[in-house]
Amino acid sequence: MLNILIAKCPLVTLSVDGLAAKVCYNGMRFQSDEVGGTRIQGGIYENEYVFMGDSWKISLLHYYPFYACPFTGGWRNVGAIVSYHFIPDEAGIPIPPPIGDAQNITSTLDQRAQRITRLNNEEAVRNLQHAYGYYASRRI
Repeated sequence: MLNILIAKCPLVTLSVDGLAAKVCYNGMRFQSDEVGGTRIQGGIYENEYVFMGDSWKISLLHYYPFYACPFTGGWRNVGAIVSYHFIPDEAGIPIPPPIGDAQNITSTLDQRAQRITRLNNEEAVRNLQHAYGYYASRRI
């Protein structure tokens, strides 16, 4: 049995309060059974996560199919175009290059610690997303 998910272009968006996140990526899945049947399917995965206690948990899993087919039959469209949870201006360069002189820092140490915590939480969601893909592809 083969069930491999290739996740392309994952994007993590962390909520302002740092307690929720959305992960969106384009996925392509290759599947086969043990008797020669094979298929390919793909679409957009848009999953939601929440921070509970001391770890991230999966809240909702969304899959919007674009195409599916047996390996020998060619592509077949099966779904509609899905809007992402972000616009292009919100993605790309997470920290823009500096322009001009450095600004005076007015944030407190606590504010900077909160920012670091939010960035670490974003990374924790990304790691959970990768773990989900790993176990989903192995049907564990």
